[in-house]
Amino acid sequence: MDSRGAEVPLSPSNVVAALNASLSTDAVMRGMAVQQLQRWEAASGYALMLLDIYLDASTDTQSKFLAITMCKNTVGRNWQPRSSHCISQEEREHFKQKLVGVLYNADPARIEHLAEFVLLLRKVCRAEFPAKWPDMVNWTTSSMKSLASSLTSVPREQVLALLKIIHGVVKEQQTKKLLSARKQTFEIAPHILEGLLPIWQHFSSAISDWELCRVLDGTTLILLCIGFQKLYLVPSGLSIVSSVFQRLALVVNAYPQNYKDPYYEKDLKTLLKWFAQIVHTHPLALAECGVD
Repeated sequence: MDSRGAEVPLSPSNVVAALNASLSTDAVMRGMAVQQLQRWEAASGYALMLLDIYLDASTDTQSKFLAITMCKNTVGRNWQPRSSHCISQEEREHFKQKLVGVLYNADPARIEHLAEFVLLLRKVCRAEFPAKWPDMVNWTTSSMKSLASSLTSVPREQVLALLKIIHGVVKEQQTKKLLSARKQTFEIAPHILEGLLPIWQHFSSAISDWELCRVLDGTTLILLCIGFQKLYLVPSGLSIVSSVFQRLALVVNAYPQNYKDPYYEKDLKTLLKWFAQIVHTHPLALAECGVD
């Protein structure tokens, strides 16, 4: 960083230098780097440049992590038109195209810093998905159907990574409070469920891979809860909820052998939380569960 406080031009190399300097043990250098990053946030193209740095194969691992983290935070603050440094419509469109390009062209298990990438994706989905992002809708539905048709041949890590991405997309829909936004979710949920349900049914008797099951159970139950206005009227809706109840019973009964596994505990909590939400939101869908 320039210790004289001169204006530093926005460029990939300067951004990488500032990101790493923001972790410096030198308080002065660290402070200057943070201030420079804050100034760049108002510049056109900054968010897109951070994404490009993250996607650049020549960027080192630490800089990739810093870039995707800063990109996530920048998007969170500046994506909406009401923000003080709003990202332009043109940049938002390029940004969405790049994100979808990653999803279509990369093995999900090889996406670096996947957790941060999913958080970034969620922040964009909050404002754009589904109505303003048809390419993302197409990827979500097609990726589920593709996975469902080739489950036995897809490596476990690839399945898990893909489900984590889908989970992030679906989970973000629960933030939608306006009826108009919820109606958009109602429109796409059946298409997502069409591919997701066979995958969930394939693993619904599993009591060993709790990490994968936790993500899959969570995604399925969230979609059932928030994706349908009247779940009991959905074809096979009653039998699906009955299967969810059976899945919950299976996981509860597995407690003595698995309670020490942290992923088991998370899966159990997820099932209990979202089944309770289904009971609250869709009580008429419990008709085939055999409970009063």
